[in-house]
Amino acid sequence: MNMMTESNEGFSKSDRKHRNQRLLMIQAAKKLFERKDYDEVSMEDIADETAVSKQTLYNYFSSKETIYFGIGIEDFSGLLERSNRTIHSESTGRSQVLKLCEDFFDGLREFPLNAEIGRRFTVTNNQMNGIANITLQKRTKKRHKTSEKKRSLENVLADYLEQIRNFESIWITAISNGFKDGTITSKLSAEQLFQYASLIIWGIIDQMQLKRIPLERVNLNDVKIKQVTLQVIERLLEK
Repeated sequence: MNMMTESNEGFSKSDRKHRNQRLLMIQAAKKLFERKDYDEVSMEDIADETAVSKQTLYNYFSSKETIYFGIGIEDFSGLLERSNRTIHSESTGRSQVLKLCEDFFDGLREFPLNAEIGRRFTVTNNQMNGIANITLQKRTKKRHKTSEKKRSLENVLADYLEQIRNFESIWITAISNGFKDGTITSKLSAEQLFQYASLIIWGIIDQMQLKRIPLERVNLNDVKIKQVTLQVIERLLEK
């Protein structure tokens, strides 16, 4: 989940230059957010980290929030790329789902900032009455690349939500593959199985952070917990 990629295909030279500079700023800001809590970081701090003036930073981003969620969007791109490779492999649907679960678990543990961004997205979107959902619904079905220089918070939240839905679509495909090849026999729908698996992984990740010391005391490390987590989800695929 730490892989930042952004295609420049279909953009003018000016737009490509702007997007590349924007990506460099996001990468620098990510290092800052990995060291400090969200509330401890200001736009001035980000400007210093990215070695640009505060005004230059505002020329690219409308707020600290748009930078923060921009990090999540870029990292999601890497996860989606790897997940796509998984569902196009020759392995069974069951194996594809378990590989997606493993990658998701590892990503959240290895890069906790992504988990924090996901939580803040949920809180922010709820506080703004589901603005990401509303904005995404308003977008036309036929998508075009935009040369918008500085995206609003509403559009950035919608971009993040779109990545979440793309991720969900990949999982649904893997689960559907399992139904087709007979390796998944659950009576739950593909959508329900995805939500259950997601709840299990997110819940365990959250508890691992809260109970770090008690878990260490009884010698429960990431490897052991992940193994049991995958076993629980595997059983779910059979019910």
